[in-house]
Amino acid sequence: MLKLIITFTFLFAGFVQASRFEDYLQEKRVTVSDERHLPYLLTHGHKTPVSVLLVHGIYSSPHYFRSMAQAYFNSGYNVVTVILPGHWEKDFKSMDTTNNYLWSKEVDRGYEMAKELGDKIILSGHSLGGLLSIEQALKRPPSEVGALVVISPSLKVWGPVLLACKAGRGLGLSGNVFMNSRPNGTTIPYFAPSAGPMIQGLADRVLTKPIKTPIFMAWTHNDNVVDVTFLSRFYKRLTAPKKSLVYGLFSGISHGDISQGPLDRATYGNITNHDFDRMMGDALAFTHELGL
Repeated sequence: MLKLIITFTFLFAGFVQASRFEDYLQEKRVTVSDERHLPYLLTHGHKTPVSVLLVHGIYSSPHYFRSMAQAYFNSGYNVVTVILPGHWEKDFKSMDTTNNYLWSKEVDRGYEMAKELGDKIILSGHSLGGLLSIEQALKRPPSEVGALVVISPSLKVWGPVLLACKAGRGLGLSGNVFMNSRPNGTTIPYFAPSAGPMIQGLADRVLTKPIKTPIFMAWTHNDNVVDVTFLSRFYKRLTAPKKSLVYGLFSGISHGDISQGPLDRATYGNITNHDFDRMMGDALAFTHELGL
């Protein structure tokens, strides 16, 4: 009888997890422009000791993180993803009416789903997703968050990019004008000039508290989006347990492809990180060293 009760408890917990995510997924089906960009859940069918919340970067979506999600899943973790407001929505210009507080609230929702999937949580993301993961760790009890795994986190937007965004906003021009592209809802996003200042405003708000969560960071000096000098200084000042992987200027790995693995098609073309397996191997070795 006891075994039956325990079995039912696990099955019911799995149903609750799937049900909450299914509600979230159905909500996003109404707004997201293409099925490929919808959030997804990778679950072992039961609550695992550790789950992963995976958060995408600017102009990206869970679609571009299949390799990372699969690597976490193959290591025994349940994985949940979210899609941030303003990204790949049927109203291409919805990015103009969103704000970074709404991004944070979306990650709050993802965190609550991740809590149902694991006793502890690894917060992981690329670029904006890395910054939002750090913010989430700062607002949660240390007993709940096991580690941060952040790839090229946008802790400071590179100066020329920020200036270009501000100029575009002042002139009422999107990045699509300069890239000779038109948003199509599938492969080409709307490049909102407000994005850079929103990310920088979020970073300025987040980086006022010391980070105590163990953290793995990977970044590349061949990065034309994030200020890598700031990233290097930031990492050196960290006092929490930490590990890093840094690619050189001539590595051939850029900001857009560093998080892309064999299962992904990069946001800007078909480029992937040729060193992806090593990067994820280092990240997972770090989490395993922490007992996660």
